[in-house]
Amino acid sequence: MLSDVWSPIVWRHGVRHRDNFISCAYLALDFDDGQWTLDSTEKWLADTGYAAIIGTSKSHQIEKKTPAGVVQPAVDRFRLVIPFASPIEDRDLYEYNIRQVMQDIPTDPSCKDAARYFFPCKKITFTRQGKRFPCITSKDDPGYLESLKIEKAMNERVKNKAAQGIVPGNILMQIHNGQDAGGRHKLCYRIGAQMKRAGFDTDTTINLICQGPLAEIGIDDVRRAVENGARAARERT
Repeated sequence: MLSDVWSPIVWRHGVRHRDNFISCAYLALDFDDGQWTLDSTEKWLADTGYAAIIGTSKSHQIEKKTPAGVVQPAVDRFRLVIPFASPIEDRDLYEYNIRQVMQDIPTDPSCKDAARYFFPCKKITFTRQGKRFPCITSKDDPGYLESLKIEKAMNERVKNKAAQGIVPGNILMQIHNGQDAGGRHKLCYRIGAQMKRAGFDTDTTINLICQGPLAEIGIDDVRRAVENGARAARERT
C-alpha cells in the first residue's frame, strides 16, 4: 500500500486507475535526464509568466543506477507543477494535452498516464504567481479533431506496412540514431508505443532496438520502456 504519494488527478471512488479518471486541474511534469535544469526552467517560467511550483526529487544531483545497473550522472531532477487554465474533465483530453506539451518540453513520457502519481518532493525550490497553462477542454475543439484525423491516417499507413512485415522507416531511423531530445529511455518508450500500434509484439521490438545503439542502456531497461510504451498504446485503443 503506497502512502505519502500525490497526484494532480482525481479518480472515481479514489481508486487510482486511468478508467476512473474524473478530472485534473494541474499540469505536473517530471524531469530526470538533465536536459532541463532548475535554472533553465525558472528562466522559462519568467519568460512565459506561468504560475508554478518546482520541487526536487530524491535523486536530485546524485548518481542514479537503473535496474539494469547503468549509472546515470548527477543532474537536476525535479517536478514542475502549473495550474491549467481550466480543469480537464475527460481522460482522452488530458492525455492529448500532455502529448501536446511533450512536443516542446522533454518531460518523462509517463506523465501522460491518467493514473500517474508522484512520490513527495525532497525540497520545494521555487514558487511564483502568474498565468495558468492553456489547455483544450472540449472534444469539439478543431485542434483536437484534426489531431484525431492525423493520428488515424498515420496508424492506417503503419498497419498496412506492418501487415507486410515492414517496419516503418521513421521507426527504423529512430532506432538507428539512438538519440532523442527526451533521452534514450523515453525514445524506447515511444518506439514501443509506435511498434505496438503498428501490430508488432514487444519481443520483436526489443530485439530490433537491441541491434542498435539504444542497447547501451541495457536489455532490462529497454524491455521495461518498450513494455510501458506498448501498454500505453494498447490502453488508448
